[in-house]
Amino acid sequence: MVAPVAVWLPPLCLMSRSFSFSSWSLTARITLGWLVITAVLLFTFAWFSLRGSREHAMVRAQTLLAHEIETAQVRIQTAVSDIARDALFLAQGPAVREFLASGDGAARQRVEAEFDALLSSKPNYFQVRLLTLETTGQELVRLDHLSSSISVIPQEQLQAKGDRDYFIESLPLVLGKIYLSDVNLNRDFGHITEPHIPTLRAATKALAGHNGAPRGLIVINADLRDLFKALTQSKNPSMELALANEAGDFVLHANEAWCFGSDLGTAHRFADAPPSMAALQQEITFPFMAEHLRRAHLRATLPRGELESGIREAGQKALGITLLGGLISLVLVMTFARVVAAKLHRLTAAVVEFQPGEKLPELPPLGQDEIGLLGAKFQAMAARVNEDLVRVDQARQAAEDAIQGRDDFLAMMSHEIRTPLNSVVGLLRTLERNRPAPHQQPILDALGIATRQLLNLVNEALDHSKVSAGKMEFNPIPFSLHALLRDVSLTYAPQARQKGLDFEIKLAETLPDWVRGDPTRLNQVLHNLLANALKFTDHGRILLQANALTPSGLDLSITDTGIGIAPENIGRLFKPFDQEHGEIARRFGGTGLGLALAQQMVTLQGGSLEVTSPGPNQGSTFTLKLPLPPAHAPAAQLTSPTAVPNWSGRRFLYIEDVPSNQEIMALLLADTGVTLEFASTGAEGLQRWRENPPDLVLLDLQLPDTDGLTLARSALAEHPESRCLAVTAQFSAETRAACQAAGMVGYLSKPLDAPVVFAEIERHVASGNRTTEALHSLFQDDPVRRQRVFAALAREFKNHQATLTKACATGDVTALRALRHQLHTAISQFQLAGLERSLAGLMEDPSNEGIQAEARQCLAETAQAFAQHSVVAPTEPRS
Repeated sequence: MVAPVAVWLPPLCLMSRSFSFSSWSLTARITLGWLVITAVLLFTFAWFSLRGSREHAMVRAQTLLAHEIETAQVRIQTAVSDIARDALFLAQGPAVREFLASGDGAARQRVEAEFDALLSSKPNYFQVRLLTLETTGQELVRLDHLSSSISVIPQEQLQAKGDRDYFIESLPLVLGKIYLSDVNLNRDFGHITEPHIPTLRAATKALAGHNGAPRGLIVINADLRDLFKALTQSKNPSMELALANEAGDFVLHANEAWCFGSDLGTAHRFADAPPSMAALQQEITFPFMAEHLRRAHLRATLPRGELESGIREAGQKALGITLLGGLISLVLVMTFARVVAAKLHRLTAAVVEFQPGEKLPELPPLGQDEIGLLGAKFQAMAARVNEDLVRVDQARQAAEDAIQGRDDFLAMMSHEIRTPLNSVVGLLRTLERNRPAPHQQPILDALGIATRQLLNLVNEALDHSKVSAGKMEFNPIPFSLHALLRDVSLTYAPQARQKGLDFEIKLAETLPDWVRGDPTRLNQVLHNLLANALKFTDHGRILLQANALTPSGLDLSITDTGIGIAPENIGRLFKPFDQEHGEIARRFGGTGLGLALAQQMVTLQGGSLEVTSPGPNQGSTFTLKLPLPPAHAPAAQLTSPTAVPNWSGRRFLYIEDVPSNQEIMALLLADTGVTLEFASTGAEGLQRWRENPPDLVLLDLQLPDTDGLTLARSALAEHPESRCLAVTAQFSAETRAACQAAGMVGYLSKPLDAPVVFAEIERHVASGNRTTEALHSLFQDDPVRRQRVFAALAREFKNHQATLTKACATGDVTALRALRHQLHTAISQFQLAGLERSLAGLMEDPSNEGIQAEARQCLAETAQAFAQHSVVAPTEPRS
């Protein structure tokens, strides 16, 4: 290449001096440029065609290899599966089971008849035997198929096979499973046996009788020569197939001297035979059967020489097509350039000279064809551009002034309103702590709701102004994600129930507890999303679901069955002060800031917030993705700040299969004085429960051998006096109802929170002597007066039962609040913790039948204690 360049370079330089390329006509330049481009394209296309032909041939060859190797694998696995199926058939047959159970001669003859039938139908089986599972591995029945004849081995010639590899490796088999040997030359106990037959042994256990224990072992010796012959019969005679056993010894190879190296003492192994550069190869390693661990190695080889002729032929054809296409293109481009180039040149010059905002260029006549129409359209477009530029500049300036004024106003008003509003909130909380009268409580509740709504609107406006001004700040710290999600759900679950909605939270098992981020802003985003779902949902449910942390961070979704969103209006949801349509604003109220603010705060933290909806009245799903890397809990969080109860003398049983969860429970209860025992499986837990029933059972719902609900039903049927608490991460109304139906008295949600754990356990193990002590301490010096007071209290508590039943039946929260107010003095005086707890629960969920039953039982037992002047305290009922 150096010589031609040196020869042609001086003439080219002289031509460039004599002829100025810029003075050539457009037609000449287009033609010359096309010649150069065509030449480059021809050589490029020819090169790529040759390369593509080679790659295509390689792909075809690789496809052929893959097909051959897959076909061979299917054949091998089919043959092995047939052997395994025959062994299982014999082991499960009535003749073998009857013989293993009775051992009489008639049963033996039926076994021999079945073995004979199998050997007759499968000429590749040369031996079938039945061994005892005793350590000697004594043969009970054996038939050989050699030299086209089947022979039954007499009993006196039967051998003990207890020291054989296939017998020893078959002993641990589970009933119904198959042992498969490596492929070898009929190797038995480390030595090959004449004749040299490529052998595969299959073994499986057999029962004695229909319900007895495994007592026999069926063994089939299969000859694989026919299989190997079928594998070598490829459609392509140049292709070679090699097969190696799990040990890496060739059992099939084009060079027969390489086969069965371990048996014959040669050193040719699968791993020691590297791929040849003159051939294409593919290899796979696969198990004999889908559920079997023993593997085989398969290799297909195709010489590269067969590819060359096809590559050359395809390259020549591609080159011819390229030359013909180049000539045709050259003629067409020359014609096009001569006719169109002049007009395009004039139009192009006008376009280049045009500057927006300046005087329009004048175009010469371009005719009535497409180029002339293009010139006219350009003139009109340029005129509109100049006019639009003026209007856009004016509108932009007006919009910027309006946005700045709005943000300034919002910031000022938000700051001015928050100060007196916070005072109102504080005063309301003070009034609520002073236990207002029943007729005052609804007024305070309404004021609290209105104040919180107003404060939320002011906060949204202030945060929006901060975001708009670029002053929003974030404070990433380690925080408990589980605690935050649980607190948010506890805020909205009662509100959902008041609207007749199901509220459910699902946390992934692998979701870490502690992460690093801004909990305040995340809490604000979740409140905005849940408040939005609650506002626009009148029927159905709301689901808060948090999945495991992904590489992009927290993946969380909130799904509702509310009014949904039309597809064309989804883009408007995250615009400030904008709602889907006017009817939404009139019906539901609000500023339209909540969702916009939530998306802005998520985006500023590097996350995303998206919404999907099938359409109107079909609900919607908001998906939040936020980078929250896992973090370690601060040392101060590892110990509970709450008071540790004293449960000395109590014994708890915790049935949990995860050791880390056992350690967490042990850490929580370490200072309570309780004796904590563990069980890692349902069977172990049930046995401990039966042998020595504990004071309390803590039961995980997901166990390796059973589920907690089934275990609870079984154990509580035997020990109805036992108390069992569910411990699970399945925090939903359905799970809670299933636990209650199974007889469990309570529910602890993972991750475990010390105050919650202590309070829930205290409900069910605390002694009931507090009321007794209070009864004895009252009017100690005046028994007659005490008796009169007790009688009056007994009548009142009996009347309260009817009031409670009526309020629960009608869902009258106001009546429940009044009842709680009337009982306040008695609850405090006599320490009726169970009654106080159940009444508080009914305030949140009046329809909960379990809490209703608990409250009625507390009232009945307390009334009875007063009536009888009992020294036996009312027991804490099971919920």
